[in-house]
Amino acid sequence: MSLLLAQAAEQQEFKPTSVNLGLGALVPGDVEYRPLSARERKQLWLNSNFSNPRVYVRSIIPSIPEHSANNPAAWGQGWDGYGRRVGSRFARYAISSSIEHAGSAMLGHDPRYISCRDCGSKWARLKHSFVYSFLTYNRDGRPVLHVSHLAGQFGSEMIAASWIPGRTWRSELLPGMVEQVSLGWVSNVAREFAPEIKRLFRRKKTAKLQVREPVTSNAPHAGQSASAADEGPVTHLGESHPTLQPR
Repeated sequence: MSLLLAQAAEQQEFKPTSVNLGLGALVPGDVEYRPLSARERKQLWLNSNFSNPRVYVRSIIPSIPEHSANNPAAWGQGWDGYGRRVGSRFARYAISSSIEHAGSAMLGHDPRYISCRDCGSKWARLKHSFVYSFLTYNRDGRPVLHVSHLAGQFGSEMIAASWIPGRTWRSELLPGMVEQVSLGWVSNVAREFAPEIKRLFRRKKTAKLQVREPVTSNAPHAGQSASAADEGPVTHLGESHPTLQPR
C-alpha cells in the first residue's frame, strides 16, 4: 500500500508556485522548464514569505543560539529579547526575498532553485548546487547571473544594520552575506538530492510496515494433518458443543 502511495505522489503534477517546508521553491530536474507567469510570481512571493511554515521555522530556530549567546546584548534575555531576535531574522529574510522576487520579475529571472538537468555524477550535481547559489534561468531557460538574489542579500544586511544595536552596515554586510550564501548552498544541496532523500525515507518506512504486518498462514499445526487443517477446527472430548434437539 505504501509503495502505491509513493508512486502516486511521484506522479502528482508539479506546481510551479509550491514551496516545500524543508526545501523551499525549486524546479525538479525531471520537469520541463517553463518560466513563471506574473500571477505565479505573485503567488510564489506570498508562499515564500508568509503562507508557508518554512518562513517561520527558519526565523525561530536560528535565533536560539543567538539568544543563548545574548547577541546582541542590548536586546537582553527573556521572551522579549528572543522575540526581537526572531523578528529581526524574519524581517531580514522577508526583505531579502522581496528584493529578489521584485528584481527577478523585472529582469525575467527565476527566483526558484533549478535542479541539474544534465549532470552525470553526484560530484557534478554537488558543483551545480554551489554554482546555482549565484546563477538562475532567464525567460529563455538559459543560465544567467542571479543579480536580484545577490542584491537581496546585500540590501537586507544593509537595512538590518539600522535596527540592530551597535551594528553598522559595514560590520554586518560581509558576515551576513557569508551566512546567507552558506545556508543557501546547504539548502541547494538538499534540493538537488531531494529525490534520493525521499526514496531513502520511503524505503525505511516500507521496511517498517512490512515488519509490523502480521503474517497469516494456513499451514497445519504439529500433529494435525493437512486435510484436517482445511476442514477447520476439531472438537475434542470434553469441549462443549451444540446438541441437536428433536423437533
